[in-house]
Parts: sequence; structure tokens; C-alpha cells
Amino acid sequence: MATIAIVVAVPACTDDETEAGPAAETAAVTPTGPALDTALDTVTGEPASAASAPEATTITVVAASPTGAETSSPTSPPAPSIVAVTDPPQTGVPGAGDDDYCTAVGTIVLSDYLVGLVEAFGDPAGARRAEAAAASTVRDAFARAVATPVASVAVTAQFEVRWRPLVTRAAVAVAAFGSDPAALEREWGSVLAGHDRNDPVVVLSLDPGTAAALDEAAAALDAAHGPLTADPVYLAAVSTPTPDLDALLATRCPDVAALTAGDAV
Repeated sequence: MATIAIVVAVPACTDDETEAGPAAETAAVTPTGPALDTALDTVTGEPASAASAPEATTITVVAASPTGAETSSPTSPPAPSIVAVTDPPQTGVPGAGDDDYCTAVGTIVLSDYLVGLVEAFGDPAGARRAEAAAASTVRDAFARAVATPVASVAVTAQFEVRWRPLVTRAAVAVAAFGSDPAALEREWGSVLAGHDRNDPVVVLSLDPGTAAALDEAAAALDAAHGPLTADPVYLAAVSTPTPDLDALLATRCPDVAALTAGDAV
């Protein structure tokens, strides 16, 4: 007796998945008549009449169940790249190279800006050390600016009103430093030339003796005037309008004018 196995892929088409079991997946049928002839033609490739007639032929039909088929899960999109974006470094004294007046005023404005930046980021002790380190440089720059001819007497008067309180504070630090300020002037000059204005941490490279003297000067400055944000004379000067000075800086020293908008604390 010949047994012929035919594998037929049949998709599952039941409305109720619970009724489809193993018995529904495999069924043994015994076709007769034309159905048998069609099946034999398919298997042997020749008419059923040419084949030796079996006494009984069993055809096993196997339905392919879709439950075992692997389904590919959708691919998740790649995580986006995160690129850190920072402001480009801003270094150097604004107005340097334009003329002596712009350089002198730019030195004062940038010194005040950096001290205020350190203080605004919650480091009052570091701010007093930076202010004391800048004291001699600020005092000398103020004297040069006042001595440089400008457009009008009104400009000079407004300049003195605006920056005299900072120079008064600087005088306390210079007197308390008690040694040659040349080392501090060199170091603060390096800070002004190379420190990024976006960085609120000002690092001073000083030998131990100069560093100790600077600490004493900072303590004296703090005792005499306190922080910039609590000095009423300095705050009054910051809030006093200086229209003639502002106009001169805008035309003569535009880089300095641009920084003065953010130098007050």
C-alpha cells in the first residue's frame, strides 16, 4: 500500500482562536473518485489511469499554523546625538589697541565685570581676592583715563562719578597688601588677557608669600566695604546715569560700551 504525504500551507481563518487545536491542524482524509485522481496526478505527474491503482491511498494534509511564525519587531529609531553648545571664548581687554583712553577704560570695565561675575556665582571670598588682585591695575588705569583728553568736561565728570567708588575700594586693598604690587599687576594683566569672560572661576597663580599678602588685602577690603552688592556708594554710582560718557564710549570704544551693559552686579 502506498502512502503519499502532501504538505499544504493553509492560513488559519478561524474567528475563535480557542477552537483551533492540534486536531484542527492535522487531519487524515481518504479521497475517492475524481478527488483521488487529481491528487495522484499532482503527485505522480501522470494520469491516474497510468498508475497502478492502490487498494487504498491515504493522503495526509498538514495545515501550517501561523502561531509559530516569527514576527520581526519594529526597529526603534536611534537615539539622537547630543551636542554640547557653548559660547565661544571671550578674552582680552575690550578696546585694547584702539587708543590709550579705550584701553584704560576697558581695563577698569573688564576688571569690574570679572569681580562681579565671581560674586554673582556665589563666591564672595573669591570675589574679594580677585578685587584685591585687580586693585593696583584699576587704580592706575583710572589715573590714565582721567589724564587722557576726551570730548568734554562732562564726560570726565561722569567717568569719575561712575568709577571713583571702585578706585576708593582699590586704595584700601593696595594699602593693606603691604608689598610691591608689581607681582599682582603682572598676574592680573595675565587674567585680563587670557581669562574667558564666560568662566566665573578666576584662578590666580601666585607664590605663597604674595598669596598670603593678597589674602590680607582681601580681608581688609571686605572689612572696610564688604561685597560690591552691599556697598551703597558703589551701587549708587552704578545706577547714576552717564549719558555723555555712554555716547563717547559707543562711538570711540564700542567694545567697551558693549561690555558696560553687563558689568554691574
